[in-house]
Amino acid sequence: MNNQHPSYLYVGKDEQTHDTIVHLLQKKFCKSNACSICTICQQITSQQHASILWLRPENKYTLDDFDELFKKITFTLEENTDFFFVIEQAHLLSAACANALLKIIEEPPHGYHFIFTAHHLQSVLPTIRSRSLITTIHTKHALALENIHAKNFIQKTDPQSFLLYISKTTITESEIIDLIAFLITYYTQELIKNISSNNTQKCNFLQDFLHFLQQTTQRQIMPGSGKLLLKELFIQKNVLS
Repeated sequence: MNNQHPSYLYVGKDEQTHDTIVHLLQKKFCKSNACSICTICQQITSQQHASILWLRPENKYTLDDFDELFKKITFTLEENTDFFFVIEQAHLLSAACANALLKIIEEPPHGYHFIFTAHHLQSVLPTIRSRSLITTIHTKHALALENIHAKNFIQKTDPQSFLLYISKTTITESEIIDLIAFLITYYTQELIKNISSNNTQKCNFLQDFLHFLQQTTQRQIMPGSGKLLLKELFIQKNVLS
């Protein structure tokens, strides 16, 4: 968890994203690196830690659900102090709620951070997606998906091999959504690494391809159109690189 980034989005099943966030926050605050048994770790597990506010809707989020958040963020934190807002099930945010959060997500006061969770990347409003560092929590199924499909968009694949893959693949529309979410996570991590190494040419490619991937999440994948979208991804990656 990078203190320099104000907003994170974890995509996956509720239990997996929740457990991942609990562990990351324990690593952040526990002096014994997430021992899970100390008072601080127990406070985080029970959602009682003073530096974390957990939000979860009963049905859909309303603006009233964020009253405590807006009150808290008006307080200036002490130097070297962090506070995290965990907003679970961000796919249940209305446009009004997302817009109300927009400014503080873009430029939060010093020390404040936002963590969102969602079942599927495509179900999260673009205003949240575009401002968050996205991580997909992989199930065994998603890892299998990575091995079968993602390599065609990560490794160098010649067009003939790709067309053979397309002719044989049985990937579903929902699996394509998971694949795109994985690629966004993968290429975001690659971008961070290349920014650190000052590789300008590679960074330009990664930024352009990430922008294209983000745009695809705003499209509705109609039944039978999945293979066409995969071809678009392959062509775009090769054109940009």
